[in-house]
Amino acid sequence: MAGFATNIWTIIGLRGIWALGSSLFFATGLAAMVTVAGVSKTKSIVLFEAAVGIGVAAGPLIGGILGQFSWRYPFIGIGVMMVIVFFIIIH
Repeated sequence: MAGFATNIWTIIGLRGIWALGSSLFFATGLAAMVTVAGVSKTKSIVLFEAAVGIGVAAGPLIGGILGQFSWRYPFIGIGVMMVIVFFIIIH
């Protein structure tokens, strides 16, 4: 939705909601991985942190590349990636 916003205050509000969702995801995502993982707790935490590290490293790079074309593309790009990952998880 932020990629289609028409003013800065809409983007700020949507980004705030996104940040709240991200903070809730980190706690529940790690707890769920440790609980349901078929591997040791230590290994599941390491895998979770590795995934977070890859996201922290790749996110700004991909966002910067997309942002060269339009300020809207990083927002739209992450939305597309979230939909793709959602379908990968449910299948």
